[in-house]
Amino acid sequence: MQETGQRNNRRAMIVVLLVPSIFALAVVFGIIWAARGLPAAVTTLVVALLGAAAVTTVVVLVKQARVGRLVARVTAARPDAAVVVAVASEMRDAARRVGKPARHLPAAGSEHIVVSIDPHQVELWVSRRAEPVLTVQRVPGGVSVVDRVASGAPQPTLVIADGACELAVLPIVLPVWRVSRSHARTSMESALRALGEDPAVHQPV
Repeated sequence: MQETGQRNNRRAMIVVLLVPSIFALAVVFGIIWAARGLPAAVTTLVVALLGAAAVTTVVVLVKQARVGRLVARVTAARPDAAVVVAVASEMRDAARRVGKPARHLPAAGSEHIVVSIDPHQVELWVSRRAEPVLTVQRVPGGVSVVDRVASGAPQPTLVIADGACELAVLPIVLPVWRVSRSHARTSMESALRALGEDPAVHQPV
């Protein structure tokens, strides 16, 4: 996992060097096209598209590097645990209903998080906290997959509960830009196997 974090950091450094180059290339193209008499609107559009592509690349790869660092930190803290990268589903309301503090829990869909899984407990980690922000004990029948609304549409959500609190996440695979349905299904199956569950018996309800 440390190697993953190092690769992500190298990618971020490459982007830092690459983005100014893309902008410079866009400016050069703009000058060339302007010299050839192409409409200013076309030149402006091309430069804007190249700039938008550069900014999007920066955002995605910086996010990937941040997730890699969090994975490496959790792996170092819990070397015997399985690690799952995910996006948070709604957990704050469930915590408040049972009188648990919700201040440090991530808002639904707000950030990438990491879940560590061992035979006794499941912990939720976020980048801004040194310790897990939620711990759920492993109990029989405590794992389920349910449909919950995320980004305006129902999404299969992994729920782990122990009767006292609940962890709800949407597992993802790295890199973070893999967001297709097939990747979502693969991520869920991988998380269920890490929990010792058979994916075939867990269908969203």
